[in-house]
Amino acid sequence: SPNVKPQLGDQYSLGYYRNFKENRYEFSAEVYYKQLRNQIDYKSGADLNVNPNIESELLYGQGRAYGIELFFKKKYGRFTGWVGYTLSRTERQVDGINNDNWYPTRYDRTHDVSLVGMYDLSKRWTVSAIWVYNTGNAVTYPAGKYEMAGSTYYYYSDRNAARMPAYHRLD
Repeated sequence: SPNVKPQLGDQYSLGYYRNFKENRYEFSAEVYYKQLRNQIDYKSGADLNVNPNIESELLYGQGRAYGIELFFKKKYGRFTGWVGYTLSRTERQVDGINNDNWYPTRYDRTHDVSLVGMYDLSKRWTVSAIWVYNTGNAVTYPAGKYEMAGSTYYYYSDRNAARMPAYHRLD
């Protein structure tokens, strides 16, 4: 709409990439920093149900994301695979939320790990396994509740101050 500015971002990164042992292995590392502007978030206690003026429930601020990504891959042989690891943070600062302090975004994941292995049993049969692990998403839980005039009201702690359980899976 004409009232909502577009979200903008600038990303800076520096990386290193190398093949070694006659191109059988690959390694890469990258550090990055992303600066975000006009980030949109809801006011605390925003009324979103059948609200014809939803823009009145929005606040605007800045964001940042930064981290390091590491990757190692074995490309040839009966056993191949790779491991990837990311250590990162994604945060926002919006006037009117968390006393104007930085807070993690909903999709902030401190750790992200992927392990992939493949083994050729024969020319026709291959077995593989994949394991992934992610830090749980940031979440805002109620810190308390009270009743007044027959209605229940909830009090919330700081925005995204808690974490869902970590996620991992083996296929």
